[in-house]
Amino acid sequence: MPANQVVADFTDELRALWHAAGRPSYRELARRTHYGRSTLHEALQGTRLPSSDVTARLVAALGGDVEGWRGRWASASRALDVPPGEPAGMPRPAPDSPDTPDAPAPAPGPRALAAGA
Repeated sequence: MPANQVVADFTDELRALWHAAGRPSYRELARRTHYGRSTLHEALQGTRLPSSDVTARLVAALGGDVEGWRGRWASASRALDVPPGEPAGMPRPAPDSPDTPDAPAPAPGPRALAAGA
């Protein structure tokens, strides 16, 4: 299975858990997991496999089976040859689904604007 498909399948299942949990906000998930909103957004976006710890804390915050998800993460990381605790940088096109927990892109900072970005 191609690497980006491994990440896509894992993220789709993680996003399904997020939906089943009532789609709590990133702010609420950050409070429950002690991870930043951007980290959690990235975990649910599917650009790469989140670390094992991010996955475990997110699944716990969503009321999922942490041990079951540890097994899913281990399978995905083996398929990607990722060391435990490290995210896998696998590019994935953004899904067309309106249910994707997207966040607007941040505005360019003053340096980017001064440089003509």
